[in-house]
Amino acid sequence: STLLGRLIGLTTPSLAELWEAMQEVYAAFDPNTSSGVSLDNLVAIGGLVRRKTTSTSFSGIVWGDTYTEIPLGSLVQTSVGNTQFASTSTIQLSPANVIGAGIQISSVVVGMEYAITLFSYTGVAGVSTVAVLGDTASTILGRLSDGLTPYTFYSENVTDDTLYITISDHYSGFDVSLSGDCIQTKTAKRLEFSAVVGGPTALSPNSVSTIITPVLGWHSVNNPVPAAIGATEETDLEL
Repeated sequence: STLLGRLIGLTTPSLAELWEAMQEVYAAFDPNTSSGVSLDNLVAIGGLVRRKTTSTSFSGIVWGDTYTEIPLGSLVQTSVGNTQFASTSTIQLSPANVIGAGIQISSVVVGMEYAITLFSYTGVAGVSTVAVLGDTASTILGRLSDGLTPYTFYSENVTDDTLYITISDHYSGFDVSLSGDCIQTKTAKRLEFSAVVGGPTALSPNSVSTIITPVLGWHSVNNPVPAAIGATEETDLEL
């Protein structure tokens, strides 16, 4: 509290800050003591970069009416926990190169041949049947479904007068050729989604089923395969 003490108190803080700044500059040249932007600049000399925050992502299957367009940024969420994910691209459910197809019979004509041919990396799978008296759309689709049973690369079922065909390999597509009064009314394709909030998010298969963004003709979403778990930004110690 003396006059000399007060003079020292006025001059030493700036000197202390100057020495601390010089110490930080010196430490910035040592990977073991550098931090923040200084560490980023230092490791860049060795061609390294800090890992940024990434979001959990998954490859989903979306079903909808053929030719429906699902825009970029469309939101879906988990059935438990309400974690939201956004589509990373725009996709049109065109009838070519699909994961799944829903086929209907537009009219039943006795004596008409109804045929389905599937083309994929596994080869060609084909089935046909001729309508007989008393047939309905469901009975014709049922015989077509039974005819596809030997082709184990596909799974099929008839629901609400629609024959649904899906390929077992989620990352491969197939093309559909139809004859008779068969039409492809439903289409499934693969679409990538990324979590809205960055960082690690636990996500089990078949846990995403709710559509948040309403799109006319988009019926369902699912995540049948494990997700790529996100990560937080790399710390100085990790870097």
